[in-house]
Amino acid sequence: MAGSMHDAPLTVENVPLSKLTLDPHNARLHGQENLASIKGSLEVFGQREAIVVRRANNTVIGGNGRVEAMRDMGWTHCSVAYVDCTDAEATALGLALNRTAETATWNADQLDTLLAEVRDAGFSTDSFGFSEAQVDRLLNDIAEAKAETDAQEQAEADAAVEGGGDPDVDVTDIEPPADPITKVGDIWGMGEAFYCESCKTWELP
Repeated sequence: MAGSMHDAPLTVENVPLSKLTLDPHNARLHGQENLASIKGSLEVFGQREAIVVRRANNTVIGGNGRVEAMRDMGWTHCSVAYVDCTDAEATALGLALNRTAETATWNADQLDTLLAEVRDAGFSTDSFGFSEAQVDRLLNDIAEAKAETDAQEQAEADAAVEGGGDPDVDVTDIEPPADPITKVGDIWGMGEAFYCESCKTWELP
């Protein structure tokens, strides 16, 4: 559902930090390690993303951590993108801004390559959240997530094979015929062609 601010143009203004109010209901917590990384990024690159603020009451919707870091660093002004919205829209937007980034995943190999490139270029990645310890934790999280996904996919594949293509089929519940046609030790002669149905289903043609 498109909200009332869906088609509103994006404009950025330079405003005093003292004018802004942090969201008292912000569900996103900013610990000291996170704030240190934000400050490190601001020191190196400056502000490159506008703070999203509700115009009606100057409450920060997106960027509470950055505003807190800027104040700690002694900044007096920042760039703000004002939005006109209802209470519900402000809450929904705040949740979306915080959630959408964290649902992305890292490519571990590409991350290693990029970190090496920027370090070779003279950047200290420690200052903005990529210290050796932080990278180790991140890569470990990536590896654990991949292992969990691979294990789940393998379990589903195994269940499909054992269940004749249907994970809900338990082969232990299938009773063998009382008088099977094929006996142990039988040798069958085939003609020019041999037709085999899918081994993933119990249904006969």
